[in-house]
Amino acid sequence: MSSQARNEATATPFYPIREVARLTGVTSVTLRAWERRYGLVQPQRTPKGHRLYSAEDIDQIQRILQWLEKGVPVSQVGDLIQSPALVLSPDQVEPGWNERLEALKVAIAEWDEAKLDHWFTQVLADFPGWMLVEKALLPLLQEKNLTPASGAWLSRYVRTRAGMRLYHRARQSGLQRLVLLNACHQKPAWSMQLALLSLSDLPFVVHWLDDPCAPKETQALLDGLNPHRLILVTDHPEPALPKNTAQIPAAVYAPLLKQGLGRSWPVLDRLDASALQTLGLTHR
Repeated sequence: MSSQARNEATATPFYPIREVARLTGVTSVTLRAWERRYGLVQPQRTPKGHRLYSAEDIDQIQRILQWLEKGVPVSQVGDLIQSPALVLSPDQVEPGWNERLEALKVAIAEWDEAKLDHWFTQVLADFPGWMLVEKALLPLLQEKNLTPASGAWLSRYVRTRAGMRLYHRARQSGLQRLVLLNACHQKPAWSMQLALLSLSDLPFVVHWLDDPCAPKETQALLDGLNPHRLILVTDHPEPALPKNTAQIPAAVYAPLLKQGLGRSWPVLDRLDASALQTLGLTHR
């Protein structure tokens, strides 16, 4: 290698996988899976085998996310990225989320849990939990066409599905603890179910209560678990914020509220990796 090429290589910035996860919102687990299963984003390696990502790799990750947001499964993204057609706007690709949402509605209308299970299995194999929430469940809820019975039935399923994923995640060692405080007024507590599903593939041990509790009990919970991060989940525009949490990075998640939420704590629009990374750097 010439001295000029060596200098250029040295000047090129490279980023470890943890920093790439923070910059892109894609977890390190997902990045490794994309590389291993689909050959997407293949970074350089240090002599000890640690991944180092270039600016071009980060740009490719952003392009992958662009296709995923359009509803293209990750298993098909590789061909699109290698194709000259990628220079065209992703808006020219027929989105898949509308079709997925219609299939979800059919499963609900037919009270078919086997169909529902197949739908969630397929979608969660290709997309992160937060994207399923943003692209399917939130639009479904905003249509307000679920009956009380069908809404309760679907809520129970989502709660069970997310709980199973979080249970297996909790068995991994070395993960930071995240506590969700339930400040929901509605039944079913959809904001909590959406939070659980969004977090179900992120590298945290998530603790939560299905029902709100008194301030004294909340404090006992926080003292006992000593979490690294705290999120108040609510569907009320003026939730009561717990006290004595100054040492814990904290925020509010209220996916069903579009305006009017008090701002004494930071408000997260979505629960993805980048939002949680940002919360970890927040000091009040």
